[in-house]
Amino acid sequence: MDAIEKDEELPVEEDDIPPLPEPTDEIEAESVAFVRTHKIAEMSAACRHAIEEGIDLDIHGETRHFSLTTQDQLNLMSLSVMAQTQDIIPYHADGEVCVFFTAEEIN
Repeated sequence: MDAIEKDEELPVEEDDIPPLPEPTDEIEAESVAFVRTHKIAEMSAACRHAIEEGIDLDIHGETRHFSLTTQDQLNLMSLSVMAQTQDIIPYHADGEVCVFFTAEEIN
């Protein structure tokens, strides 16, 4: 999030970028469709990486980091459902022990 606000380039791991398929001929190699397909895959990998890196949130005066991997996103969706009927919900920031958050903090 900070990189976006500061207009910085996001780091992308080479492993995140799908391999470029080999073109079948010179015309295909230079075609707009071929280049577009690769660029979309590259941007998708960069977006996925930025999302999974997560966010820093200020909670009770302390900055805590929460990753947003697919599993984390599923967990948070479940917690938001719990927050509809419960006032206190257990969860944890990255590398921290489980603590209780209010429904408002979860939402």
